[in-house]
Amino acid sequence: FTKTEPGLFETAPSADSRSPVAQLGPMMYQFNRFRYGEIDFTNGHGMRWVELPYESSSLSMVLMLPKMRHQLQQSAQQLSVADITEIITSLNQNRGTNKMHLTVPKFNVFSSLSLVPALKHLGLRSIFDRASALQNLANEPLVVRDVSQRTFISVDEQGTTAVSAASLAFVALSAAPPPPIINFTVNEPFLMM
Repeated sequence: FTKTEPGLFETAPSADSRSPVAQLGPMMYQFNRFRYGEIDFTNGHGMRWVELPYESSSLSMVLMLPKMRHQLQQSAQQLSVADITEIITSLNQNRGTNKMHLTVPKFNVFSSLSLVPALKHLGLRSIFDRASALQNLANEPLVVRDVSQRTFISVDEQGTTAVSAASLAFVALSAAPPPPIINFTVNEPFLMM
């Protein structure tokens, strides 16, 4: 269990019933300072993001919304490795924060990913091959059938509970001058890193 900084969320008023997020359930709200940024794509699409750092940790969660409402699929298809790198670089270099009205839904995410294709691509093949069975680990030869990563993340007013997580290292640098207050309401499909 990890609390997000700089404070806890409050239960937000009910979502507008016309909003697609109304079916998602309860919303949470916090007025505070967060790191925020935007990425523009050539065709007018783009992404906005906000960082939710974890208390006493170098880890954080980044929520991303399309700049054009309800255009997540189109914007996500254009999101490149270079764009993700730009976000990470911005997080590493810019410690400035923005005052923000942040509204997000409570949510749970479960994922399961087989790492076998990636491991084989990296050259680690013998542990999956019956002809090269692993010796001396048990009374009989062994092979690895699967390597998987399962992740469960739950986000509520108290913070985030994660069974598995990826880590990024960030270095604190100088802070930028404070920009104007921003509204960031996650009441449509979104991405999370």
